[in-house]
Formats: sequence, structure tokens, C-alpha cells
Amino acid sequence: MTSSGRNLGALAFGFLMLQALWAIAILPLGFLNAASLTLLVSLILEDFFIEHWSGAMNRKIILRNITLFLVLGLVILGASRWSP
Repeated sequence: MTSSGRNLGALAFGFLMLQALWAIAILPLGFLNAASLTLLVSLILEDFFIEHWSGAMNRKIILRNITLFLVLGLVILGASRWSP
């Protein structure tokens, strides 16, 4: 991959993470649960980007990542105390 492609990928990843941080900040979560949810989003997005760039993206990987995100996201959201 060329350096311009890497730069564009880093820009896209940074933009998506900024949007995720903004959306998570709106939720009435404690800071540890918000950080856990942010880390989960970051790792899932990173895996999507790596698999896409390596050319190994397929339905199994997509379903694995979505399932992992839903299960762990529900655990994080279910374990949190929803503070006003």
C-alpha cells in the first residue's frame, strides 16, 4: 500500500473514532464504561481496516466482528449504571 493510501486510511480511522467518541460521550455512562465502549469500537474498527487492506475480508469476519461488538457492547451497557 502506498503512503497516500495509508494516510487516507489513518484519516478515515481517526474520523470514525472521533465520531464514535462524540456519540459515546452523549450516553449517560460512567467514564470507565465509556472508555470500555470506546476501546471496543476502536478494536473492531481496527480489525475491519486490517482485514480490508489485507484483502481477507469475507462474510465470516464481518459476522464475527458484528457479533463480538453486539455481545460485548450489551455486556458493557448492561453492567453500567445509567447516571443522569
